[in-house]
Amino acid sequence: MINKYVDIGWACWTSTIKDSQWRELIADKPVKVSPAKFIQGDVRYCPAFNNYYKNTYAVKMPFTISLMKLGGKIRLSPHTNLHMSEAQLDGIITIVDSDSEDRVTIQIQLNNTFVSDTPHTILETLPPILHGCREEIIYTNGRFDCHAWQRPVQFGFQIPKETLDAMNEEDVLEFAKDEVVMYVRLNTPNDKRGHRRP
Repeated sequence: MINKYVDIGWACWTSTIKDSQWRELIADKPVKVSPAKFIQGDVRYCPAFNNYYKNTYAVKMPFTISLMKLGGKIRLSPHTNLHMSEAQLDGIITIVDSDSEDRVTIQIQLNNTFVSDTPHTILETLPPILHGCREEIIYTNGRFDCHAWQRPVQFGFQIPKETLDAMNEEDVLEFAKDEVVMYVRLNTPNDKRGHRRP
């Protein structure tokens, strides 16, 4: 019998990251995206539409992150509900100011590691199109072979100049706990169906 599936493993932390066991406290298992639940009309039955979301999972924010403008720079707000050391926060949130001050790049580690024993199993990160995208940010998506490069997925985005200019001091840009912030799509060799195993 021909195997129709490629096994995909999922974990919220890895022993290769020093002192990472605490990360399992701030992780949510990704949920398979069911596109027909979000759309009305006959397009729900269109194979092209449904195949676009095959092997796609919604990734939520496992905590609330608030960013604010302080002294002209985007910084972590005191409204963030993560109660942990500065070193642990540095391992989760990276804020990079641009030299030209026309954007800020932010990466948030969401503690989702997908792995496969099958070579050429490609993981893509996508904006949460069906759940709703944010207009004030630019999503920085990526793709990699989760067989060859086993690493946690990060929610990456830029705050562009237009948003920075419109923000007043102490305005807050918040990503709430349980908000779907990105999708992960798995492209398997020979277009087999991915089968996630936690």
